[in-house]
Amino acid sequence: MASAISERVHVDTGLAALSTGREASGNVVLTSGTRGVAKRQKPLTAELLLSATPNQSELSRLLQSLPDPQAALDFAAAGQLQTRPLRYLTPLPESLPSQLLPEELAAGQEMAAQLLGASRPVRNFALQQYVSKVGNIVAAGAERREVPWRFVLLDSTSIVSFGLPNGIVGVTRGLFDLLDSEDDLAAVLAREIAQVQRQHWLGRGATLSVPGLARGVGSAAVLEADHDGLVLAGRAGYDTSALLTVFEDIEEAVRKGRDASLLLATTPPLPERIAAVAAQVTADMERAALTSPAAPRIRTFKGSSP
Repeated sequence: MASAISERVHVDTGLAALSTGREASGNVVLTSGTRGVAKRQKPLTAELLLSATPNQSELSRLLQSLPDPQAALDFAAAGQLQTRPLRYLTPLPESLPSQLLPEELAAGQEMAAQLLGASRPVRNFALQQYVSKVGNIVAAGAERREVPWRFVLLDSTSIVSFGLPNGIVGVTRGLFDLLDSEDDLAAVLAREIAQVQRQHWLGRGATLSVPGLARGVGSAAVLEADHDGLVLAGRAGYDTSALLTVFEDIEEAVRKGRDASLLLATTPPLPERIAAVAAQVTADMERAALTSPAAPRIRTFKGSSP
């Protein structure tokens, strides 16, 4: 049987013609009915991000929201998620600290204040709690257990996500509204967790500063986080192929005029990212490319008010 992940990549066709690969693994693409959101603000571009006034009050509120591991465990159980022992393609360095380094904490909070100045959190407590619970389910399988992971849904129609060096993970409402399933949401959050866990902000091509946030962490780091993200999502019981579905949906949205300029400016082209993931699929990852029982849960939150 052809690989449910690797068969997505075809030599002679572009991303628009790729198969979802879901038929081969018994998956179905869940539809929510809501694909767009009202235009409420300017696109979240690099220029807006760099010119924004840091929002320290929103940052303080976010930092006061403590992770709730038990709530995440209960939510995972309610979704009938089963953990899996998946391994990274490249093992984590033995020297990786469990706690945040001072420079990660300081730079992350500076970046977060700037990001929150450009795009405030969505004013929907239930929606924020949902994103946080899914994020904490995934983060429970990460090795850096002492990182105070926090997840926030940003009120922007632009399509982009962030993993900041202090453990703050942000997803825009524009990206959330593209997602078809909880598997998709877990995949997005997992690859941002992976970026923070690998300390990509301390690596080559990245800069621990607000301008660095607008430039990204470098192509090699992005591709490594993509692969690690599949592993982390799969460990939590989610579909390991979901990130590829998200990439396809983003490409389609961009063709229809949606803004993803900041994402596209800070990462390699989406076809390249799909090809890199497909080339590194392991047998364990392939077996985990199945829609999770929790996948439909996102429907409860699709179309929620801001």
